[in-house]
Parts: sequence; C-alpha cells; structure tokens
Amino acid sequence: MARREWILRGTAAAGSASALVIPFSIRYAAFIPLLPVYSSSAMLAVALILARPYLTYRAD
Repeated sequence: MARREWILRGTAAAGSASALVIPFSIRYAAFIPLLPVYSSSAMLAVALILARPYLTYRAD
C-alpha cells in the first residue's frame, strides 16, 4: 500500500473515531442526532474504497 493511502486512512479514522467516541463516552447515543456522523463515516469508507486504485498507483 502506498504511503499516502496510509496517511489518508489514518486521518480519516482519527476524524471519524473522535466524532463517534465522544458522544458515546458521555452516553449520548441517540440515532437521529448522530445520523450525520454515521452517514459521513459511510461516505468516507466508500470514498476510500473508490480512491484506492489512484492512491496505490505507482508509475514505475
């Protein structure tokens, strides 16, 4: 895997995790108010999957 893919995955995971961990740590788990967080995490996962060929391309 290319280095830039790892960097992108790491920053994406950090952003998504903080948006999900903080509400659950204060025991706030209502579905509807957290729907934007869930949907953005899903869109981020799809974007990383679709961008993988570009991110791992090596012009040797």
